[in-house]
Amino acid sequence: MSSQILVSRPYFDTRVAAAKYIPEEWFTNDSTLLNRAVADRNQKKNFFLLTTRSEKFSLSTRDHETIFFNDFQQEVELIRSIQALLKKTLDQTVNQIRPSDWSGKQQAYSLDDRCGCFNNRSTDTQQHLSSAVLQGQVCDEEVWRKFTGDNLRLAEREEVASQALRRLIERVLQETSEDLRAQCAAVDQAFNQRCMEVSQAKTQLELHLAQAIHTYTKQKSWLRRMNISSLQQAVYDKEAPLRVAESRLHYRTFRPNMELCRDQPYLCSLLGEASELNSKVSALQQQLYEACKSLSDLKESRLFLEKDISCKTKEKCMTHRTCYPSVTVLSGY
Repeated sequence: MSSQILVSRPYFDTRVAAAKYIPEEWFTNDSTLLNRAVADRNQKKNFFLLTTRSEKFSLSTRDHETIFFNDFQQEVELIRSIQALLKKTLDQTVNQIRPSDWSGKQQAYSLDDRCGCFNNRSTDTQQHLSSAVLQGQVCDEEVWRKFTGDNLRLAEREEVASQALRRLIERVLQETSEDLRAQCAAVDQAFNQRCMEVSQAKTQLELHLAQAIHTYTKQKSWLRRMNISSLQQAVYDKEAPLRVAESRLHYRTFRPNMELCRDQPYLCSLLGEASELNSKVSALQQQLYEACKSLSDLKESRLFLEKDISCKTKEKCMTHRTCYPSVTVLSGY
């Protein structure tokens, strides 16, 4: 491909360019460029500082907004909880307005009585600077009279309603007391019939009790011959050797390494002795348990019969029936 010169290349004479500036101008231009670069650097540095300061302020403002929002949310939640508490307190106050008004008047009377006892020589007086200022929560006399009058009228209406309710209660008590006395008479008749049956059952139980006492006496004498105390002593005597054998076996398990082996004392002496003592103690305990259980069963049978007979007495049942309250007492008088 052949080359073609489209535009003539300009001629640059270095001597002419070098001759355009003298050394003083060159230093001046360099100083100007340097000052401009320093100014640009300072301007960029100030801009960077301003940007950093703005970001920090933005973050700080955001943190303050977050803290305020959290505080505001807590305040809203607190107001809601207080509203719920005030509503609950208002419901309780509606039911307790008269007792509260009475207690308030009683407290006011006590305070006025105390104030009436003050004089110039009283030692329990002192200055209260804010007491001479008219307080906003203090009501005037007309408001107090209206409030007290409303309470008195409400109390009168409640008194009328209470009188009607009392008459109804008296009528209910009278009717129920008469029904109770009628039922009491029917129960007394049934009790008399039952007392006859209990007397017959009591006679039979007394016969069984006599037989149980006879058997208990024979069993007790036989157990005395077996000598329960000797069995208990035998069990106690075997417990000490058994503890010794078991303690020896226990401490031999702490022997180190290969010394922990099933040697002749372990197999033939300690294990055999512990097994034999355990079997003897178990046999003695079983004999003692059977002897004591037999005696205990007989004793429980005798006590059960005696208790059953003591319950089947006419006097014990009918004594409480004679103390049944009258109609007047049942009516609340």
